[in-house]
Amino acid sequence: MKKRVFINKKFSIAAFVSGLSLVIVFFPITQAANFKTYSHSFKVSSENSSLTLSNPSGSIRVVSWNKAEIKLFANLNESLDIADSQKGSSVNIDVRCSKLGKANFEINVPENSTLDIKSLNGDIEILSVAGPISVQTTEGEISLKDIISSNVTAKSTSGAIFFSGKLFPKGIYNFSSLENTVNIFLQPESAFTLSATASSEKIDLGGFQLSDPIRHERRLSGKYYGGGASLNLATHRGKINLNKILPK
Repeated sequence: MKKRVFINKKFSIAAFVSGLSLVIVFFPITQAANFKTYSHSFKVSSENSSLTLSNPSGSIRVVSWNKAEIKLFANLNESLDIADSQKGSSVNIDVRCSKLGKANFEINVPENSTLDIKSLNGDIEILSVAGPISVQTTEGEISLKDIISSNVTAKSTSGAIFFSGKLFPKGIYNFSSLENTVNIFLQPESAFTLSATASSEKIDLGGFQLSDPIRHERRLSGKYYGGGASLNLATHRGKINLNKILPK
């Protein structure tokens, strides 16, 4: 005769819940142990401060505010270290790594700050900054929103570039992505002298009618509203799109 085996359902459910509790309790602790935080504030001049940041991997977000202070917060792998220094109103941040890891930054700067931001692998976002801007990343997108600077340079190897902001008559604006799209959003009355190069895809002017346009192979140049700001756009494998910012 076969023996019947009875399972204690209460014990089984309790054991399952207990095991699940262990997962819930111990998993976050293991994860948290791999990361640390960095937080620092630097008192600077509100008119001529500058931030230089070099980050091998991770996202960077910079937003202007009305304080005479540069404030940084980062979540980073334990294998990374941050070296910071200040000379006058100039702040330098260098992320150093002994192993692969990411450092994700949230940063506030005075509106007129000068920015020099570099990342090998990570997206860069900058909002409402009026000082000179230089940003560069290899594997990542660059997004520059509501910019009121007269000097902007943004370069990415594989990521798309997005810019929206004001063009100043004597301003210089350089945007290039080797493998992706360059998207530029401007007020309809913006005056600029355009030089656009797209080696393998089209250039879309988005309603900006250039006076006396010159086309040579994949390069297009010309003036809008009589010329003004120098607007230089380039991509090898992507597209170039100009867009008018329409009233809401």
